[in-house]
Amino acid sequence: MAICGTNQQGQKQYGCTNGTNLWYDDVIYVPTYNQTVSGWTGLAGCASSSGQGNLPAWKTMGIVDGSSGTASPVFNYPATSMHGWVCAAYQSCTYPHCPNNSASQGNYYYEQFSSSQTPQNFALTGVLQCQQEEGVSQGKDPDSGITPALGVIEKDMETHCIPPQ
Repeated sequence: MAICGTNQQGQKQYGCTNGTNLWYDDVIYVPTYNQTVSGWTGLAGCASSSGQGNLPAWKTMGIVDGSSGTASPVFNYPATSMHGWVCAAYQSCTYPHCPNNSASQGNYYYEQFSSSQTPQNFALTGVLQCQQEEGVSQGKDPDSGITPALGVIEKDMETHCIPPQ
């Protein structure tokens, strides 16, 4: 799956920070976690392209692409700030754990937002030099160049966390 790419009008995916460039992450589960996820869902093929046949069943289990039971998704949070920090590149990552599919699957959610339907403050950052599967806090913020990114993440939270009125 392409993350922080451009749309047909040549515009970068909404919310992607300036330093975050297009990258690709597979939505298919890595072999280590295939058995566990297959057990939860009752579906085989979570770690291979043959799992694509499970997409309709997976859709009924989630809320991003439709409704699940009586729940209908809402992606409009005008009084909420949100910043996704996901691994775009790895400093150290060992097969079969890395890269995992957390960035691509999270991006299904992040793609729901636009300038007309968005949290109060919204951003998506593809962290570089992540440590292992999801080590964004130890990675490098592509916008500031700061490593580890933890301080930038904390500052972002402090800046955009506004107490209720």
